[in-house]
Amino acid sequence: MRLRLVQVLHRHGDRSPLHNVFERIPWLAEQENAIWSTRLHEITKDSVYGQLTKVGMNQMQARGLELRSECLKQGWTLQQDNVHVNVYSTPYERTQQSVLGLLSHFLPHAARKDEIQVLPKHLNFINAYSAAGNVIVPMKMKMIEQHPEYSLDDKRMEPIRKELIHRLPMFHHNKEEFTWMKAADHFVCRQAHRLEYIPNTQELAKPTIDHLSLRFLQFYSDPIILKLVVKDLASKLLDEMELCIKAKPNEKEYIQIYSGHDVSLLALLYAMESQLDHPFWPDYSSAVVLELIQDNLEWYVRATLDSKSVLEEPMMPYKAFVQLLQQKMN
Repeated sequence: MRLRLVQVLHRHGDRSPLHNVFERIPWLAEQENAIWSTRLHEITKDSVYGQLTKVGMNQMQARGLELRSECLKQGWTLQQDNVHVNVYSTPYERTQQSVLGLLSHFLPHAARKDEIQVLPKHLNFINAYSAAGNVIVPMKMKMIEQHPEYSLDDKRMEPIRKELIHRLPMFHHNKEEFTWMKAADHFVCRQAHRLEYIPNTQELAKPTIDHLSLRFLQFYSDPIILKLVVKDLASKLLDEMELCIKAKPNEKEYIQIYSGHDVSLLALLYAMESQLDHPFWPDYSSAVVLELIQDNLEWYVRATLDSKSVLEEPMMPYKAFVQLLQQKMN
């Protein structure tokens, strides 16, 4: 058996929250800015929010080292003259910095910003929300309204939602529109850095995060929504496998890297019908690794999430893997 192609779809590393929870309370907002600015890997713009942290860079470097070790175990050299690598990233500083951190320990010779193909919004196959969010989001809301079980979940969580709006200043003071994603993001970032919670909010953290995980499981159980979020990404992954299979045999080591987000990993994992422990949400720097393996005239796919198999078969025949994804794409 010979490893012929490695494709890595990873989430960016740990980041600062997307919003200053105290945005319109000046003295508290300044304190919040100071907390996060000291934790950033690199300050690249005026805002300190939504930026890769030092913790996040360490996570990505560790992920790169893990990938390097696994490829070397399977007989690859990873020498510059022998490796053909393509690197894609969504158009955010944190995803670009993250993949540079990964490459610095995986393929040091490729850890250059000019190696990254940054995807513009309309061609962003890694994150479908970038180009088609205006279609996907209304479909999600309509699905929740029309599905009796999901509507009951909303009613069950209504007291939590009201408390979040009341207790988190970004909702009741800043007048931010409430979403479960924004609320969960606030708690996840504080947990990751062991920061003190806003008074009387700690008990809201777990139910908020768990509900967001459940919501995305429900969203991606809908075949139309799943198709919209995964089709372009899955097409790219399968195209690269097909090119590798049809190429003339040689000793080149082919690597494709896609630097994305939690929703990118979720889309692919649900499309592959991965067996996940729920409530599930991919950690910062998590990576889905697809390995294309040749055994004489037979081809197989191995798929792992952070080194754990996520396919029904640890070594799935290539044609079965293609059929699995195409069912979700058509």
